[in-house]
Amino acid sequence: MNFKLCTVLLFITIGTINCQYSAKGRFEQQKDGSSSSQRQTYEDGEGSAGNSVEGEAGPEPPSLIPQTSFICEDKPYPLGMYADLETGCTVYHMCFDGRKESFLCGTGTVFNQEILSCDHPQNVVCEDSPKYYDANTELGKSVPEPGGDGGQRPLPRPGQRPQPGPRPQPGPRPQPGPRPQPGPRP
Repeated sequence: MNFKLCTVLLFITIGTINCQYSAKGRFEQQKDGSSSSQRQTYEDGEGSAGNSVEGEAGPEPPSLIPQTSFICEDKPYPLGMYADLETGCTVYHMCFDGRKESFLCGTGTVFNQEILSCDHPQNVVCEDSPKYYDANTELGKSVPEPGGDGGQRPLPRPGQRPQPGPRPQPGPRPQPGPRPQPGPRP
């Protein structure tokens, strides 16, 4: 009984606050039924928006992945990530082994084909995405890591166990230095 009451109160409380994105690019918070003069706007230096970034809001992604005509078969790389131009690049698809998996970019971001990641809309021209399909050639390649061998080891073939690399050999031990002699006592 107590749990049900708490749940109902939680939904009532959440439902009474309405956050809207203003045309000025700032969030405005108001309680239901309040007039526009009662709105509390978070300007720079006030509230939690002091560290915000000014700019245009990105497209609001759909809550479900929409059906589009995207297919992997006509793409140049069988293993790749591709922006869906029909959704304004808010959706991207991963093609591999004849399969397609679809993903939504987060709120206010779109898929940047050049870097194969969701990015701020001002960094992306969605219509130009096919120009950057070659970025998929880097998928699956090993990247050098800092270290003695550069992180480049051959990948084992299926069914083989990876062979351990050579063990580092210990260097010569330093010889102990002379012991300090006690000084005169006062």
